[in-house]
Amino acid sequence: PLVSNLASEFRGATRRRLGRLSRQLATGVPLVDALEQTPDALRDEDVLSLRFASGSGTLSQTYAELIERAQSRSVDAAIHVRQALQYGIVLAVVFSLLIAILMTFIAPTFKQMFEEFGLNLPRAFQALLRTTDWIASRLPRLMLFGLLAFGFIWFVRPMKHVRRWFELRPLRASAQLQRAHLLRMLAQANEVGRPLPSSLSTLARYHFSRNTRVKLLVARNEIEQGADAWETLAASHLINSHEARSLSGASSPLLTTWIMRRLAQQKEEVVHDRRTVLAILVHPAVVLFFGVIVAWVAVAFFSILVSMISSLA
Repeated sequence: PLVSNLASEFRGATRRRLGRLSRQLATGVPLVDALEQTPDALRDEDVLSLRFASGSGTLSQTYAELIERAQSRSVDAAIHVRQALQYGIVLAVVFSLLIAILMTFIAPTFKQMFEEFGLNLPRAFQALLRTTDWIASRLPRLMLFGLLAFGFIWFVRPMKHVRRWFELRPLRASAQLQRAHLLRMLAQANEVGRPLPSSLSTLARYHFSRNTRVKLLVARNEIEQGADAWETLAASHLINSHEARSLSGASSPLLTTWIMRRLAQQKEEVVHDRRTVLAILVHPAVVLFFGVIVAWVAVAFFSILVSMISSLA
């Protein structure tokens, strides 16, 4: 009932996802299983945390940690990007209408006047004419392509697959966040005294990234055969060598847990700060892009006036 009532407070895809989750729960499906069968109800990382916690007996601690992190998670970057995109869409619509009016009613008049006087059109104006003619000739195909792209995004929801593709690339921000998430889950299991190979085995069974599952299996097998745990994780590229040395030097399980959480926090802060800076730059980039278009149109029409005045003089 709680999820069903929550669904009524949303619209569109969110309402449908929560409705599917509510129906799964109503049939008696356990919460974690229902979340796994309802894509995008929660982030993949959160679902994996709950699955891992259900196997390690740390569900209550994991719920508290996920709620705390969700409340403290910075949404400034997403807000900046969303506002910049909305601003860009509005400008695109307004500029398209204005340029269409200029090129439909005013530009042909100037072109006819220059032909009657036997004058050559300025290069900037010729470039503007060629560009707008090219867009006008391909406008139906561009609109059809846009409609197909919107339908593909709406029905296929490819962003999750794109995000996972980026997670597989080395030195990517998403990969750093994935490593931070792994350290947090291992810290949670280490705090309750669960052996590391057992934790790696559970993660290897349920992790959403196939590449990470393979790394976890290899690391677990090496550790069970007597290899050093942290060096093995570093060799599998699940943590880096500096983090492995820090964890190897821990004198107690409590210190190990603290170090893992601190390393995860540092990774997340670096990535979030970088994304915030990039998100802030999106709005100036949108303004600069449309500023270039305005300057081009202004120069094209100004060159027409200068050329006419010079010829008449």
